[in-house]
Amino acid sequence: MLPSCKLLLAVLLSAALVGTVCGQTPPVKPAVVDLEINGAANHLFGIGWIGARPDRSIAVVQFQNAVLRYFDPNGRSGDEVRIAPEANARLNAAGTFGDSIWINDASVPQLTLVSPTHKIARRLSTAVAIVLPSGDESPFAPPLGMVAPRPVGISPGGGFLLLAPRIPARASPSELHQPPNAYAALAQVASNGVLKRVVSWMQQNPGCNARSGTWTVSLPLCVQPQTAVSSDGRLVATVEAAVTGADSGTFQATVVNVRGDTVYSRRNRFAVRPVSQREADSAIARTTASFRRTSNYAVVNAIEAAFHPTLHPPFESLLLADDGSVWLELSGEGIAMPWLVLTAAGEVSRIVALPAGLRLRTISGSVLWATRRDGPNEESILRLHVE
Repeated sequence: MLPSCKLLLAVLLSAALVGTVCGQTPPVKPAVVDLEINGAANHLFGIGWIGARPDRSIAVVQFQNAVLRYFDPNGRSGDEVRIAPEANARLNAAGTFGDSIWINDASVPQLTLVSPTHKIARRLSTAVAIVLPSGDESPFAPPLGMVAPRPVGISPGGGFLLLAPRIPARASPSELHQPPNAYAALAQVASNGVLKRVVSWMQQNPGCNARSGTWTVSLPLCVQPQTAVSSDGRLVATVEAAVTGADSGTFQATVVNVRGDTVYSRRNRFAVRPVSQREADSAIARTTASFRRTSNYAVVNAIEAAFHPTLHPPFESLLLADDGSVWLELSGEGIAMPWLVLTAAGEVSRIVALPAGLRLRTISGSVLWATRRDGPNEESILRLHVE
């Protein structure tokens, strides 16, 4: 049943939602907490990834202390798998490969594959230098340092799906079809590093950065294209919103598979909302706070000179479920955290409202998994269902 116009208008005041006519607004469904795994009692912190199974058990990778933990459907802690020595590890990615779980350690770099029986099955080097089949000079960063390519999936036939940053000064061959503002590619590569295909390019709005010396700072309240990869690495979603020009008030959602085939590409409307002076002042204060504390006023001045928001970006973040549904966190200041849900065919389905203060991590059908920060080194995990 559609909620009342009064409720919809209240939600519209707190977020830029799809549709401006009451009868065309998608139904709002609350997400209700039905299980909490307490962070203090279970020593949960530094959570980087949560994987959910149909039986409502979960696997949790704690990036900070390099451990994989399992919890049963009742939230009881079970097996733990040490991925690497805590002092040296730098975990930065995880996902699923069939019934197994993979975790990447950028300090080595290597990927650890954990079997369904909770045992380490094998380790694979991810120090992959991407090579173009044509023999041309690769435009992608080498497997060194903080900008090294990192895995976001394992290919069924061998090799990886890599998030590969570009070398800015190096041109890409025309056959790669690189768009002008691309900063990285989601690239499928063989185990020997030979590029199979660019699945998707990741783009940025150059006007969303402030630069001063060696510093580059992302500006808040700026409209950026967003990209997400499903946990199993099979699908990639990109959402681009427009708040100016002929397409103002629309967003384009595109999902492709790892072969680069387009599953769908659809354009939908949203309500454009101006940025208030209070919102702008609050955002600039948060962004410059750390630089003011260290008296780095050159960066503060660069941020203030570049920061001129007028219209809200419609989305804060993007998640792609393994079933192909796309979840878009809507911008707003309401007491609930609204997420717009697109079906696996790209159609607007509903708005799911999470309690404030939760970070949505994983979607498994109608079951959601989120985290809540309870302290500097304490995170609780919450299971929710959509009513």
